[in-house]
Amino acid sequence: MGSGPLRSKFAYGASDLASNLSFSAIGVFLMIYYTDVVHIPAAAVGTMFLVTRIWDAITDPLMGILIDKTHTRWGKSRPYFLWMCLPLAIMMVLTFSVPARLSESGKLVYVYLTFMLLTMVYTAINIPVTAILPRLTTDLGERTVYGVFRGIGGLTGNVIVMAATVPLVAALGRGEPAKGYRLAMTVYAAIVLLLFLFVFCSLKELSLDEGKNAKLRLAESIGAVKGNLPWLIILAVGFLLQMHVAMRSAALVYYCKYALRNEGLAPVVGMLMLIMVFPMLLLPAISGRIGKRNTVIMGGCIGAVGFLIIWLGGTVIPVFLAGNILSIIGLSFALGLLFVLIADTVDYGEYQNGVRSEGFLSAAASFGQKMGVGLGGAAAAFVLGAGGYSGEAEVQTPSAIRAIQCNYIFLPLAGFVLVIILMCFYNVDKTAPRMMAELEERRRRKGEAGRKPS
Repeated sequence: MGSGPLRSKFAYGASDLASNLSFSAIGVFLMIYYTDVVHIPAAAVGTMFLVTRIWDAITDPLMGILIDKTHTRWGKSRPYFLWMCLPLAIMMVLTFSVPARLSESGKLVYVYLTFMLLTMVYTAINIPVTAILPRLTTDLGERTVYGVFRGIGGLTGNVIVMAATVPLVAALGRGEPAKGYRLAMTVYAAIVLLLFLFVFCSLKELSLDEGKNAKLRLAESIGAVKGNLPWLIILAVGFLLQMHVAMRSAALVYYCKYALRNEGLAPVVGMLMLIMVFPMLLLPAISGRIGKRNTVIMGGCIGAVGFLIIWLGGTVIPVFLAGNILSIIGLSFALGLLFVLIADTVDYGEYQNGVRSEGFLSAAASFGQKMGVGLGGAAAAFVLGAGGYSGEAEVQTPSAIRAIQCNYIFLPLAGFVLVIILMCFYNVDKTAPRMMAELEERRRRKGEAGRKPS
């Protein structure tokens, strides 16, 4: 492997490292920032998450169509890393800078506006991360390697946020949590800006648009969905996995603080996420041997067992940590292949319909994931509200504790079970060799036709 491809893989990993410095900060700390620092009621936060996330999800297909229509000397997806990195950094800081002097209604207006703008900018820079993968390589095994680099990059960003934010807020805020969150996000924003500039300079896109695919009309982009059952399955799987991650992430600090009475465990669990590196490194070998579908199913089974252990272990800390380790390993097998599976369904859509639409299919899949995040975050807040949680109470009621347990254990467990069921119907692994050979032959014929004199 030459230095060029290796740099490309590191850059692809850096794209998700940068994305997760933003995404994880939102998923893990924004709700507790709103409820415990800004003192907005949990139910109001839940409504805000639901409304803004639905809007955010709606913009995803629009962004995908825009990518399909983008034609620059840098490619279709790559230029957005350059154009959107500074707006993303700015909105990260503004979102965690709610003015204390505002009334409750004024604070709600501020959080709606800033969070909505943040999610729009994030969409514009993150969907290209997924859409560019089919153009980095047409080798399915090599794509899995790119997916591993992305998974490790995303994991690194998540671990940094989970492990560093609480002490960083304390150190920078010096007793003022609002100031601490604002300065911590400023640090993350600066890193995000530099990382996306590195990604832009390091990735190169393959040209796969010949003939009519060079300029897709809207109807043709949407037509790539027709008959693409594997894509619909991955859409649903992405929704469930991201809802799982959103609920679990949002509930982690609450669960450690109130159910286990040990808030210091939250960074420890964050550090446990590093375990995901080892299953991800094994993904190319395991998925090459048993298939991507069976690898995801295996991950779902391992993760489900982990949550059962957490439930049965109660407040016993070693059992709690052991269950988390298993659930994290299971998640790494399932989540680590998600974006690779999306890229494979892009090829499947071209194979079935003759239409290649990375932008729309990747964005529509992202729509499902965003809906999962949005509904997961909103559901977590609504469950807390229904359980009587109060951000100003030192000790929570038994019903609030049950609500926290539901968010952290039972709903994520149900998500794993549904993923296992859905993946039983995914069949691209069987058709992939014939599919890729056919696509290569079509491109060869198109290339020869294009070289013939008129």
